[in-house]
Amino acid sequence: AAAWLSFDEAVNDEPFELERGMFRYGVCGFDASDTTDLSAATMLMMRPGDEHIYEVTQCWLPEEALRNDGLRTNRDDVPYFLWEKRGFIRLVPGNKVPKQVFIDWMEEMREVYDVYTYAAGYDPWHIVGTDETLLQQYVGKGRCDVIRQGVKTLSDPMKQIRADFAANRIVDGNNPLQAWNRMNVSVKSDINANIQPVKLAGKAKNRIDAFMSELFAYITLLRHKDGYVEII
Repeated sequence: AAAWLSFDEAVNDEPFELERGMFRYGVCGFDASDTTDLSAATMLMMRPGDEHIYEVTQCWLPEEALRNDGLRTNRDDVPYFLWEKRGFIRLVPGNKVPKQVFIDWMEEMREVYDVYTYAAGYDPWHIVGTDETLLQQYVGKGRCDVIRQGVKTLSDPMKQIRADFAANRIVDGNNPLQAWNRMNVSVKSDINANIQPVKLAGKAKNRIDAFMSELFAYITLLRHKDGYVEII
């Protein structure tokens, strides 16, 4: 399998650092895991008169996973230790990441940056039952979107987001963890040229979870674009 994005598509070095008052509302995407993969949340934000989409992505890993594999020896051949120091990834005590981190993060975005979550999208594989109910209560059931894996849901948005990457429309403050995830994406195509993401070369260490949360946020933004643009 070949990489889906070029380096220039995956990396946008335009400066961006979120500050309080820059945005009022955002659209979130969540990709949850339990023990091995990253848990990831992405918020996309826009403002009137600006064609860019501004992005903040936060990831989590259980402390025990890094302790067992060796944080300083660069698990997955990437510098998690440095990324944790820079705030791109957070360590959670124990051997799993609870889904509550997503709600806590939305609360943090509201309290620290005054950005409210307008809508949220998620893969229902890991967010079910009480976790799903709490998310719906926080965001609003009508603006919580289940986004299922498969070409029917993902193909067209993937082609659209790639065009936005190529145009440097998505500004993430040059997040190295997110860029690494994007460059780990390959695609599986059907006979009609519909695509869905898979890990590059099928290797487990080629994490794509941060890209998936970004894609889920992007799909949710497309679905709620009219309402979101009106409220901002």
